[in-house]
Amino acid sequence: MNFELHNDCTKSNRPAINTAARINLKSKDGIIILETGNPGLATKLGDEWIFWKTGIADYVVIQRSKPFLLSLLVIGYLLIVFSSVVIIREKNKKELGK
Repeated sequence: MNFELHNDCTKSNRPAINTAARINLKSKDGIIILETGNPGLATKLGDEWIFWKTGIADYVVIQRSKPFLLSLLVIGYLLIVFSSVVIIREKNKKELGK
């Protein structure tokens, strides 16, 4: 199991100053990001780094991918409904033919 230390700091001053630090205690690997101009870029990069290194999608990564995940869910539901209708129709045709 991987353990990470997280720290994010965003100042409300303009221009935006944002920092993010991610450290994986198991592998002794880490990333520190300091950026200005975009209040969320360092956090997004830090979260993507966690996903890249550990394969664990945290809340921010999931929220950012929500439209894609919801479209996959809807497509899956439609495939299930469509295949169920086809199976039921085929079953009814076989029963009527007997």
